[in-house]
Amino acid sequence: MEHQDLLDRLERHDPGTVEHSRRVGDLACSIARGMGLVALADDPQFHVAATFHDVGKLLIPRLLLRRPGPLDAAEWELMRMHTVFGAGILAQDGALAEACSYVVAHHERIDGAGYPYGLAGEEIPLGARLISVADAFEAMTSGRPYQPALSEIETMTRLRLGSGTQFDLQVVTAALDILPARVAAA
Repeated sequence: MEHQDLLDRLERHDPGTVEHSRRVGDLACSIARGMGLVALADDPQFHVAATFHDVGKLLIPRLLLRRPGPLDAAEWELMRMHTVFGAGILAQDGALAEACSYVVAHHERIDGAGYPYGLAGEEIPLGARLISVADAFEAMTSGRPYQPALSEIETMTRLRLGSGTQFDLQVVTAALDILPARVAAA
């Protein structure tokens, strides 16, 4: 699979997603390093998963991706499938099995209320838990058609409030240690 071609297709389909994805990839690797997980941060599978976590959006209609208002139940169900679609796209490269497990699970929640499978706690691969926090930070600070950008301080507060339920407490703790320095450097 040609990674740049896939990124180009994703950018044409959902402009802005590639830049978001690259920032998530960088941030997820920084959080992993902050946790002392250098081997994971340097693992090409992890970097591919973090960078391509939203590649499944290629199979989501553009109108849903850019909708400024709320989605109905059927539309939301389709949107939630982007994790499964993304893992399927990456699975075309047989060498990316571990990356697929991170992509499919990056919207799972520590409390089991996430998607697509309702995994909880340690059932969620560590790489997916890292990507989840990086993705949430990046999404909240960038804004979306359906939600304006939040300040970095408000975003860090939301991450803290979601730790232990939505997010892995250890990952959030590590993220909160590195985020102020990253925000100051930006």
